[in-house]
Amino acid sequence: MLSTACANMDNLEMTPLYSQATVNEINSVYVASIDGQEGVYLHNILQAGIDTSNDPKYRLQADISYTEKNLAIGNDSSITRKKIDVNVDFVLVDITGSGEVLTSFSTIGFANYSSSGTSYLTEVSKKDAIRRALSIAGQSAILRLSYIFENGILTK
Repeated sequence: MLSTACANMDNLEMTPLYSQATVNEINSVYVASIDGQEGVYLHNILQAGIDTSNDPKYRLQADISYTEKNLAIGNDSSITRKKIDVNVDFVLVDITGSGEVLTSFSTIGFANYSSSGTSYLTEVSKKDAIRRALSIAGQSAILRLSYIFENGILTK
């Protein structure tokens, strides 16, 4: 079956996810500071995927919120597993003069963690889950920006 799927590979036209022009637009985005320890982590995730040029045209602002949900309850009625949902609201602002909001969007990330054991282990596990969820949300934001720039979905 694999050979059948690959047999027509010569007839397929492969195109990159986004063009060089889109990469240039993404790299003209300045990631604004984000409040809190989670904000610093998300800022670093975004900066790893956006190679901001010396002359940025856009500012990306973010606001993080998260909620926890109980997933599992032990025999002694204690919560043993929780889920963190991270929601990040983004705003892309034109900084070349007008200062207008060009677009806004949200991304989400989620991760589970163990809440059994000591309170220290639970806190460490929770922080790790938040970072994993922020990483998902940050990567999703970079993909969303590439889609916005590639398809010309700005209000400008």
